[in-house]
Parts: sequence; C-alpha cells; structure tokens
Amino acid sequence: MPIFQALGRRSLHTLPRLSASNAAGALQLFSETGFDTAWKQSQQFALDKLNACIVDTENETRAPFHIMLNAQSKPELAHVFNFASLAYSNHLFFSSLGPKKTEPTGLLQRRINASFKSLEGLKASFLEAALSLEGQGSVFLVETPEKTLEVIACNNAGSASSYYRRDNIDLNGGGSEDSVISLNNLKNKVNAREQCFNIDLLALNVWQRAYFTDYKFDKQQYVEKWFDLIDWNQVDSRLFKGRMN
Repeated sequence: MPIFQALGRRSLHTLPRLSASNAAGALQLFSETGFDTAWKQSQQFALDKLNACIVDTENETRAPFHIMLNAQSKPELAHVFNFASLAYSNHLFFSSLGPKKTEPTGLLQRRINASFKSLEGLKASFLEAALSLEGQGSVFLVETPEKTLEVIACNNAGSASSYYRRDNIDLNGGGSEDSVISLNNLKNKVNAREQCFNIDLLALNVWQRAYFTDYKFDKQQYVEKWFDLIDWNQVDSRLFKGRMN
C-alpha cells in the first residue's frame, strides 16, 4: 500500500496540545514567530517524518520515547530513532516551561544541592554544557539510578536515556582525553548490553533553529532566560520518589 494512503487511514502522532501554563511560559521565552518555529513547525516536522517511518510497523502504536528504546540498538532504524528522539526531547523542553519564576523544593532541591551545590551551580552546568555544544543538540538533566543528578549534552538527536545513542562526544572535534575515556565507557556499556536507567527530568533545546529568530547567536541569553522560566513543579513530578530518598 502506498505510504500516503496508509497515513491517510490512520491518525498516528499528532502535535501535542501544550498546557496553558506551558504555552504562557513559551511565549515569554519566544516571540509568536519564534514559538511557531521552535514548537509548531519543528515538532510537526519531526512527527510527520516519524509517522512516515513507522506506518504499518510494530512502532506505529508506540509513544516516541518507547520508539526510541526499541530503535536505539538497531542500525537499520537509526532514522526512526532520530525523529522519535527529536519529537520527544522538544516536547519535554516545552512541557517544562511556566509563566513565572519558581524554585525547586523538598527532595528535588536536596538532590540539586547534593549534585551541583546550589541552583546556581545547576544553572552554571547547563550554561557550560550548552555553550560547549558545537552545532545542534539538546542538554538534559537526568536522575541516575544512584539518585544523583547529572547534566548531559547530546549532539543532534542524541539521547541521555540511551547508551547506544548518547552522541555526547563530537568526533569531529579531535577529542580530549576525557572524551576518549567517556567514549570507551559508553562502548563497554553497549558491548555488555547494559540498559540505561536514567530518568529525564528536563531538556533544553539548543538547536539553532529553535532560538535564532529571537536570540540570533546569543545562546547564553537564551539559556539564561529559559532557566528562569523552568516550572520546577513539573520537573519535581518526574523525580523518582521511591526508596533511597
């Protein structure tokens, strides 16, 4: 069956509706035009491409995150992973925005202080990761299985939830000694077929297409304004609150 006919018969992934709070926060971070580019156009592009890849496959009923998990170790599904990851990380980015400044509290605050010493320390880590990321990508805040928090920058469609597709090392940049060690550690985990149990708490979209309309080349201003619009209640809701608190 031609793919356009198959897509016409189904409603696969459609543009998610942002909450009123998320949308209000987004419109403080972006202009109307910037919001249209960063959310509507970019998200729709990723979803349209994803839909075209998964129609009549085992992935067509899965959410983008679960498509990522299914495709991460399969080279023949690299394009599927890419579009699923782009859709997932951009949605996570927008669904963490709010219209006013909030502060982390309780367990989340304690975890931030334990891993970064303070909220300002976390902000500095995000800034360093975003400004060091050459090209396109996302920066994630994750909760590790050890219940520590970590900031991970991923190139292109890389994911902090995958050892197979972490893509956190720019192989075109020569690579430092630390980068080589990190790459070898990831390689060992992949060879051992270890599963990654990181929990994504927060994502920062640093694809230039997302911020160029409003911030041009001033990535630092973009990151700093984004940090002030994080809805920490949303982030807290993703934190694992079982034992080991």
